[in-house]
Amino acid sequence: MKRIIFVFSAILFLLIGLFNQDLKAQSGELTVVTNMFDDNTLDVSLYLKRTGTVAWALGTSDFLIDYNNNALLYQTYYNCNPIWNSGNYMSMYTSNFWSSHGQSLEVSLLGKPGVDVPTTATIIGTLRFHITNHTQTAVIHWNTSLGVILDENSNTPAITFTNPPDAPLPVTLNNFNFATNNNNVKLIWSTTKETNNKGFDMERKSTTNNDWSKIGYVEGKGTTNAVTNYAFTDQKLQSGKYNYRIKQVDINGNYTYFNLNGDIEIGIPQKFDVSQNYPNPFNPVTKIDYQIPTDGFVSMKLYDMLGREVKSVFSDNQKAGYYSIKIDGSSLASGMYFCIINLNSPGKSFTKNIKLMLVK
Repeated sequence: MKRIIFVFSAILFLLIGLFNQDLKAQSGELTVVTNMFDDNTLDVSLYLKRTGTVAWALGTSDFLIDYNNNALLYQTYYNCNPIWNSGNYMSMYTSNFWSSHGQSLEVSLLGKPGVDVPTTATIIGTLRFHITNHTQTAVIHWNTSLGVILDENSNTPAITFTNPPDAPLPVTLNNFNFATNNNNVKLIWSTTKETNNKGFDMERKSTTNNDWSKIGYVEGKGTTNAVTNYAFTDQKLQSGKYNYRIKQVDINGNYTYFNLNGDIEIGIPQKFDVSQNYPNPFNPVTKIDYQIPTDGFVSMKLYDMLGREVKSVFSDNQKAGYYSIKIDGSSLASGMYFCIINLNSPGKSFTKNIKLMLVK
């Protein structure tokens, strides 16, 4: 009988140990990302991800950050993630702490089951602040003593808190505008103050996806209180709608985003046109830009000086828009060539030819 009790106790002890080990294995990471909505508005987005192998669902939690209330004034919250803002969860809300220098975004689980925390950084929501003093630092960081993160069973996972750099509030933008010329977009902005400004990464995305791409870089002026004007041209875009933003980077690697309000639309060309190839002369690859005002069948062929076809570059149906195509002359001898481009569409046809010089 004693042996049975001993074995039962040992099994119970082992199960408790495994249960506690699973609780310890529940882990995650909280990250703060700051983003300039405009030159006087700072957005602070809160992100959560699971880091351990054990899955856990988010329970009632209080995501609390502290900030410098001599530089920032809390305005509102938005962008609440629907996975923790609906279903078994009550709508998120905020609370003010510490005499207006602490702000929380609160998640309330009304009943099981909760939603598992993803293994990739997932937004909880965004807190928006008005910048009242550009000369001070934002001092945004997690409050780990009063903030409470729980799973659906009211257990406390092991959380790593990642804070943004404590740097001076970023460059002050006076304006951020654009101008279009056919399929080129010129971005124009000016600053009234810069502190340790290394420069600006120019970023673009199509409105049909959420992937931002770096398209260029403009060097900053370091530290200055003078008005500085900047410009960057994004060239040879295809027809479509685009968004732009500036990633301002300081000399320490800290960064802040400035978004261009609204979409920029590159429309359909008004006429058929073909640009001279570049480079020209070339060896062995060159490029030709062209635009077509209607949908149709496009063909592009190379001919030598005797009028013999030496290469079929392209032939296919294309929609109205702006295009660029490469020509590889690796298999051709040095000399002068003609490129003839045809567009055949219902009721219309266009043709243009250009001279190309291949020099090997």
